Amino acid sequence: MESETHQTRNLLLKGLLITLAFHAVYAFWLLVKPVSHSVVQLGGDVMGTAGAFLAVALCWFTGKRSASARGYRVALFCSLGILCYALQQIYIIFPDLAHRPAPVPKLSSDLLAMASYPLLLCGIWQLPRPSRSLSSHLRISLDGLMAMVTAFTFSWYFILGPTFFRHSQSLETKVVSTLFPLMDLMLVASLLMLGGGSRRLRPALTLFAIGLGIVVISDTVSAYLTLHGKYAALTLLDISWTLGFMPIGVAAAIGKTLPPDTAEEIEAVPALWKSLLPYALLPCLVTLVLYTQHVPGRLALKQGVVWGATALVALILARQVLAIRENWELSRRLSKLATTDSLTGLLNHRVFHKRLAEETEKAEREGYVLAVAVLDLDNFKFFNDAYGHLAGDDVLKKVAFALSHLCGSEDTAARFGGDEFALLIPLSKLRMGQSLDSLQIEIGVSLSSLSYRPSGHESSIPLTISIGIAVFPGDATSRLEVMEIADTRLRRSKTGASDRLGDELGDELLLFLTRSVTGFSMLNALVTAVDNKDRYTRRHSEDVLIYSTQIALRMGLGDAELHRLKIAALLHDVGKIGIPDAILRKPGRLTTEEFEAVQYHPVMGASIVGAVPGFEDTLEVVRYHHERWDGLGYPCGLRGDKTPFLARLVAVADAFSAMTTDRPYRKGMDRSSALSILAAGAGIQWDPECVAALLEEYQPLVILAPTDITRTKFHNAA
Repeated sequence: MESETHQTRNLLLKGLLITLAFHAVYAFWLLVKPVSHSVVQLGGDVMGTAGAFLAVALCWFTGKRSASARGYRVALFCSLGILCYALQQIYIIFPDLAHRPAPVPKLSSDLLAMASYPLLLCGIWQLPRPSRSLSSHLRISLDGLMAMVTAFTFSWYFILGPTFFRHSQSLETKVVSTLFPLMDLMLVASLLMLGGGSRRLRPALTLFAIGLGIVVISDTVSAYLTLHGKYAALTLLDISWTLGFMPIGVAAAIGKTLPPDTAEEIEAVPALWKSLLPYALLPCLVTLVLYTQHVPGRLALKQGVVWGATALVALILARQVLAIRENWELSRRLSKLATTDSLTGLLNHRVFHKRLAEETEKAEREGYVLAVAVLDLDNFKFFNDAYGHLAGDDVLKKVAFALSHLCGSEDTAARFGGDEFALLIPLSKLRMGQSLDSLQIEIGVSLSSLSYRPSGHESSIPLTISIGIAVFPGDATSRLEVMEIADTRLRRSKTGASDRLGDELGDELLLFLTRSVTGFSMLNALVTAVDNKDRYTRRHSEDVLIYSTQIALRMGLGDAELHRLKIAALLHDVGKIGIPDAILRKPGRLTTEEFEAVQYHPVMGASIVGAVPGFEDTLEVVRYHHERWDGLGYPCGLRGDKTPFLARLVAVADAFSAMTTDRPYRKGMDRSSALSILAAGAGIQWDPECVAALLEEYQPLVILAPTDITRTKFHNAA
């Protein structure tokens, strides 16, 4: 943006200096007249023509090349329009230069000059402009029509009418003389319609307005003087056309460098004085009407003024109706913005709490149950970090769309802010028999198929959503309490804990480690660091701890080895702290460089753990838990029992957890499929004895979640 502003400033400065220098010389030539009259006139005609060609050169030879096809068309149409004027000037000076009549008929010359106007308009309307609402388009169009009607009325009385009714001129001359002011009127209307552009367009639009304004004034003054026989050559009026075309050339040079995305900018609200400016045209026409009624003149001219004033009044009334409609639309839009989230279109946080208060009162009064569901999009930060905030916005819109279709006519969906959503579901007579668990399953199933495919990727990333549900009045006696309970259950859901047993097991695990591990505060800090990096990694580490403990108990490990194993299982992936998020959560196949970065995490983890006093005996597990039985693992490629036993055991638990746990970019597989893969890989990728112990633990393939292990088995494992 700064480079564009700097380039625009350079173009403006360069164009201004060239324009001022050229016209200073041109004005000096006309005013001082340093040579004879005939030479001064010839030199003035040549300079007028040269100025037009210089304006064409400014279109193409200033600034960089076109940034878009539209920018190229801006310069093309504007330069062709100015070129038509330059060719018409050549017709004027040809007899003096060649000392013979011009080869082109005068009518063709006039048509050539008139062709410059539509070409200039085409160039102007190729400029990128901010998108506008239908009401804004109508308002700007009405403003343009009002200006055009006013200018036409004045032109009719002072120029067009007298020219058309003049008996001494031929029909051809009358038509040509009438067309020029009409085209000027089109330019006047266009000048008004060009207003309201973006900041990047403002310099180009300002120069276009200045240039076209000078051309229109020059044509009007010239036509008026010619009509009354007062037009004279070799005056400052001669320089006005080139003085108008050169800013147009610089504006086209700026316009061709603008990127096409300028049209995406937000529409600005017009200033108050700009909105009131069109109404000032009515007093001007009323004054003209009063003037014409008190001076002698042709009746047709006076009637034309009256009709013009009548048309202006009709347009003002139409604009008033449009203004009322715009105010109504603005009020409706502001009301919607005050109640809905601008990104997703769902109700916002404030309105949700208002609706919650109303629904709880109604539920208490009519005796039905109100379910309050709080939902949180898992790993939302991943989408913003890996793919940008626009991708994150798309993900939020997908979730909001699914929630709005999930809700019935009595339900309420809202966005709480960030990646949190909320639902109000009245369990009225039609749904009174639905349990809380079945409702949570219904919501989870409805949202389970959500996924997002980033631009340029072949595979989609599953969207997982944690849910916490509470009911009023069953779980709580107030609306604030029911929200607190739903929030608490949401937090438990995000950590994978169940409401009944998971939190108790987590508390007992924390208490056990606090009492039995020297340097527990450092262990907890490392695990917390992993959690902040990737919540999946901490959940995965806790699962690996439980699976490893089950295998160890099946294989009869002693207490000392079991204690060492638990700490190592919690810390086995601590090296992932050093892996960039874009690699750690990337969907699809990793590149060679990315896979090498992932392979380095066991070494990095061993370095981190080795620096903590008391954890030295976990180094082998952390460093070697990705080695394979066949020697194709990493980082050292150890084969068979060359890999330390506890590392081989953790490798089996690690693989089982990785296959069955949902990741940000894929769903976990069912446990029976994962056990089948482990059985097939025993003696190839994994230690066959460790795999056999896990298979024995989970026969007949009806496997409980890690958080559903009984309290007795947990204490035995401890």
